[in-house]
Amino acid sequence: MRLRATIFLLAPLMLSSCFPFGKSDDDDDDDATVDSDGDGLTDQEEAELGTDPDDADTDGDGQDDGAEVEAGTSPTNPYSLTYEYGGYNVGSCDEIPEASEPSGPNNDYANTWANGDVAANFTLVDQYGQDVSLYSFCGQHVMIAFGAAWCGPCKDLADEVQAVQDEYGPEGFQAIEVLIEDAGGNPPDQQDLVDWYNDHGMVNIPVLDDGAYEVWPYYELDWGIPTVVHIGPDMTILSVDEYIYDPGQFM
Repeated sequence: MRLRATIFLLAPLMLSSCFPFGKSDDDDDDDATVDSDGDGLTDQEEAELGTDPDDADTDGDGQDDGAEVEAGTSPTNPYSLTYEYGGYNVGSCDEIPEASEPSGPNNDYANTWANGDVAANFTLVDQYGQDVSLYSFCGQHVMIAFGAAWCGPCKDLADEVQAVQDEYGPEGFQAIEVLIEDAGGNPPDQQDLVDWYNDHGMVNIPVLDDGAYEVWPYYELDWGIPTVVHIGPDMTILSVDEYIYDPGQFM
């Protein structure tokens, strides 16, 4: 009986040494290498980034979280992504901007944006057939030039825009060309966008189609083109239709 009692008392101690409570250092090492969703980021890294360890594409923009981190875009911002074509100077804001209402004058078509407003996002098709969003360039200074293929001054500006991009791009800048009409005054088609891009020597500038006037009228004050708009890195509008073609004064 005495021997039985001794074995009974020692048993819990033996079990606790064989099956220790809590995690070992080896368990911590294993957790640091787990990648539950296969996106190239460990679950531990995803916890630090605020991404979903069980979803390879947290923000639903079609690009895996790990690829976005490697490219320098945000895996939690659906507008911050690398476009397949174009080599555009995309950026990211910590938070998606909260657009204000247009506070500028009514031009008999729409209430226009004014300096100090926070621009609303828009998405238009570029010369590659990609949907390109304004908010993809949050964090950069953006210059938008609205024009038409029949417009001489618009062509002159388009001839210079790549040089402007080359000069200011490294400082955080992206120029955007938007065509509202083709050479005959009709909505542009895909070939018009391609021709505008090629004819004016563009390399990394999106040429967008606004033949439906979804965006341009809200920035147009005098119904003359080109209409040039400057938007700051936080998407605050700095200049609307003031014929400022050089972003240097804002940067």
